Amino acid sequence: MGKIFTRIWNDPVWSKVIAAIIVALLAAFWAGVHFDWWPQLLVYRIPLWIVVLPVAIGLIGWLIWMRRGKIEIVSVRHLDAVAFQQTISGVMTNPNLQVELRVYAGNVWHKQGKVDIVDRNWRGKCQFGNDPTKPIGQRFSLVAIAPKTALADKVPTLPKDAVKSEIITVIRSS
Repeated sequence: MGKIFTRIWNDPVWSKVIAAIIVALLAAFWAGVHFDWWPQLLVYRIPLWIVVLPVAIGLIGWLIWMRRGKIEIVSVRHLDAVAFQQTISGVMTNPNLQVELRVYAGNVWHKQGKVDIVDRNWRGKCQFGNDPTKPIGQRFSLVAIAPKTALADKVPTLPKDAVKSEIITVIRSS
C-alpha cells in the first residue's frame, strides 16, 4: 500500500489532485470554525450513502485509470524546436507499459530507437528527418505509444485502443 501511495504522491497529475483536496478540506474546516457552522451541521443527520457513493465512484474510476495508464511527453511541448536527433522523455502512470516513440513523416508513423524505462519514467532518442542539414523548419508529429500488440516499424495510422500521449507537433531547428 505504501508503494502505491508513494507513486500517487509523486505523480505529476495526482499530486496536484491531492494538494487541491487538502486545500479544500483546510478551507472547509477554517470556514466551519470561522463562521461557526459546526453546530448547525451536527444537527442534520447525513445518510451514509451520500458520503460513501461519491468515494466509491471516485475509487473505481481511479482504479480503472491506473490500470489503463496514461503516457505523457514532458521534455518537449507542442511547437517546440528540436534537433535532428534528440532525446525525448516522459512519464507514465502504469510502469508495466511498453512505451515506444513514433515520428510522423512521409505519411507514416516511424518507430524510433529503444525506449529506456525506469519505474514510471521513460526516455528515447528520436530522429526528425533523414538529412542532418535539411529540412530545418519542417514540422513533425511525435507521439509516445504503448500498443497492445507489436506494430511494424512503419504504420500509416496508430491503433485507437493503444495507450498514447497527446500527439504533439515539433519543428526541426538544426
